[in-house]
Amino acid sequence: TGVGIQDILQCQIDFAGTDALIDYSKLTLCARQQNIQILPMFASAVIIFAHLSLGSGAFLRLNGPIINDIFLGKITCWNDSRVQQLNPSLNLPTKPILRVVRDGTSGTTQTMTNAMA
Repeated sequence: TGVGIQDILQCQIDFAGTDALIDYSKLTLCARQQNIQILPMFASAVIIFAHLSLGSGAFLRLNGPIINDIFLGKITCWNDSRVQQLNPSLNLPTKPILRVVRDGTSGTTQTMTNAMA
């Protein structure tokens, strides 16, 4: 849980925003007593991107299990056989995948974790 959510649930602040859904059943006693209102405002997306030179018009295909394995460090090279199998027409480079992940909690991290689960 992110700092903003923790602070609002502990009644330390009056207003916060988050990318993560807050389950009403998990509101703290303090938050219920203070009549905390949850106002869904926007729908958002988490974008995954890859920096690869594949040629004009080439499109990299990934599926959920492969994305999970990349983020979990189980797939470490672009020409891994599982990635290549989804992209038979591409000449994927023998190049390590440099993962960049967020350090710490955030609504985006929670959304991504839920999607991967």
